[in-house]
Amino acid sequence: MHKKKLQDGERFVLREEISAIIQRRVSPDIHDPTSFVIGCTIGEHFFKGALMDMGTNINIMPLATFRKLAIGSLQPTSISVQLADETFRMPLGIVEDVLIRVGKFILPADFVILDMDEDPKVEIGLPIILGRPFMAIAGAKINVQKGTVKLRFWGKKSNYKCSNLPFHKMSSRRCCQQI
Repeated sequence: MHKKKLQDGERFVLREEISAIIQRRVSPDIHDPTSFVIGCTIGEHFFKGALMDMGTNINIMPLATFRKLAIGSLQPTSISVQLADETFRMPLGIVEDVLIRVGKFILPADFVILDMDEDPKVEIGLPIILGRPFMAIAGAKINVQKGTVKLRFWGKKSNYKCSNLPFHKMSSRRCCQQI
């Protein structure tokens, strides 16, 4: 397992669909095989709609969710996040080595913490976004043709079947269930 450290001054550009979530704009329904939702647990909190997105280079957690989870202290950062409308968000910091349970796996992830408007319809704030760094650690292999995701970690494998299920009132996403 190898984690790439974020470099000071790095800039990350987010796709329009991810920007819409962060800015709480209504986005069209997306039937995009590069993003889907998956259930995961952090601490005692279960997220049925953690968004896994192959187009995102960082893992993102809203500030409100970070506070509710009480999972550690923020480390300072000078990275910036560019949204699809070309505006920038400056993260409040990074929290490292957050343990996430996905199925039978417990995986570490570093999260960039962003201050985002909270949606009262969502129980624990906006969804977390698991980008390519998380998928790399999880050994994710996505078969778009079959609609499956395989996670492989420390020699163990787990398979998920993706299907269109509601993700959030803002849009619908692909949701994965363990098979």
